[in-house]
Amino acid sequence: TLFPYTTLFRSGLGVSLNNMGNLSVQWTWFQMSDNDKKTFSSFLNQYIQVPLFPVGTLINATGVLNESATAFAYQKMRYQTLDFLFQTAAWMLSSNIRFQPFGGIRLLDFKRQMCAKVQRNTDGHFGNVSTHFKLKGTGVLLGTDIKYIFSKYFFFFSNVMVGILGGYETRDYNAFSDLGGTVAPIVATWKFHERFNMS
Repeated sequence: TLFPYTTLFRSGLGVSLNNMGNLSVQWTWFQMSDNDKKTFSSFLNQYIQVPLFPVGTLINATGVLNESATAFAYQKMRYQTLDFLFQTAAWMLSSNIRFQPFGGIRLLDFKRQMCAKVQRNTDGHFGNVSTHFKLKGTGVLLGTDIKYIFSKYFFFFSNVMVGILGGYETRDYNAFSDLGGTVAPIVATWKFHERFNMS
């Protein structure tokens, strides 16, 4: 599913240091979200499944077979960075190309949430999965802005940057189902939490 709700902006504040270079703080925010809901009528050999259930889960606990069901999906992603940069004054490689090297520190925060649910419409029983992923990092950046000059009034910029980041990531997983069982519902739950160092 595509992300129809997207927000993106980058803003910053800088100060010049006696024509030797610039100090700046720059913040980037990028967020996307989407949700979808569909209802399916009863059909023979129709199977509406909840994705992302643990491997080995019985098939009758992860979806609805041959019955009317309603499926719902939601996901949200947010990415943001905070950069503290020092950039030198422009120096010229040729009359048409100028470079402005920079370096600094980056703080990174990334989160993603996904949720999927299937409900059997005859009795209201459902299966649900929710996952959360978070990534936090800190590191250094090195790069340069490149200014291409075509004429006195026409030019454009490009950017080259590399970074080394270190931090951690966490993953949280929750699932529930009472879809199983023919006479009485069989309730099953799963819950996992993981944390990894990363670089």
